[in-house]
Amino acid sequence: MYDLRGIIGDYPLNRLVIPGTRSSFSNHLNEYSRISPDGKRNEHFIFKTLKYYPKDVLNRVQSKWSKTQSRSALLQLRDGIRYFDIRTCRDRSTFKKVTMLKSCNTMFDRPIEDSLNEIVQFMKESPNEVVILDFAHFFEMSEYDHNYLSSVLKKKFGKLLANSKTIQASSSLNEIWRQTNKQRIIVIYHNENIVKHSNGLFWSPSLSIHNNNDLPNIRYFRPIVRNSHDLFMRVSKEISSRKVQDQSFFAIQCKITPDNLMIANGIIGRPSSALELGHFYNSEIVNWLSTQALARRQVNIIMLDNYSDSKDIMSVLLQQNTIKI
Repeated sequence: MYDLRGIIGDYPLNRLVIPGTRSSFSNHLNEYSRISPDGKRNEHFIFKTLKYYPKDVLNRVQSKWSKTQSRSALLQLRDGIRYFDIRTCRDRSTFKKVTMLKSCNTMFDRPIEDSLNEIVQFMKESPNEVVILDFAHFFEMSEYDHNYLSSVLKKKFGKLLANSKTIQASSSLNEIWRQTNKQRIIVIYHNENIVKHSNGLFWSPSLSIHNNNDLPNIRYFRPIVRNSHDLFMRVSKEISSRKVQDQSFFAIQCKITPDNLMIANGIIGRPSSALELGHFYNSEIVNWLSTQALARRQVNIIMLDNYSDSKDIMSVLLQQNTIKI
């Protein structure tokens, strides 16, 4: 976004169109991945749908519907993604610190530290870009695990961590760029005990310390819909209700949720995976934005599945920031 600094430098972060991904670190999932703690109930769902199929088929189907991204953290950042939705699971099969915490989406992906290292690499490559890491989902993580992860984040990102005591969702990019140390990584962490002891380095999702109204740092809209028409209707209604004076980040999940029939049909038909499903409907999201069917002023963070297979979606998203609000 630094390339657009002359246009968007004074815009509040929570009024920029920020491209994001859902279950961001899932690109390594495959049929040989192991079921993760967040996948136990999903495993039952798959088994009920395909209970007469061999186990290897069930694993292959589950991996296809769990893998929402085809690009690594580093490549997503280079493409223009600036918001990550991160799911973290404790892998009880290992006690090695660097491998015990893994990204996941019903199945284990690789160690979370691998993706964090890629983010560090990108921040060195791009010394002015701002990135939001939303650790929104934790599974089977103990207090020890959380303390370890928080120490890793502090060690890897150091002075790049944006302190919530000085920066807020309504801060502008210019305010961040004017800092001598350029605190450019916003970590939203969904564990209030860790946030409380972080001295502002980690942001609570539910409470901003900059206001007296108990307003959240970030609000989410995650509609469960089966087709693009319902998705548009739900999203457009939700963003139209967003107030001009809103001081929070506003993250919208733009995806279709598959049902039993879609998953079963996907064995021999299409879509056969979350990647294909994302590819099918992302073109419609491009159309909603390019025609301004979704009000530009209300749009903030857009979470997508498999954006990389959708022509022009990234350029359309970023181009929205050139529209005056």
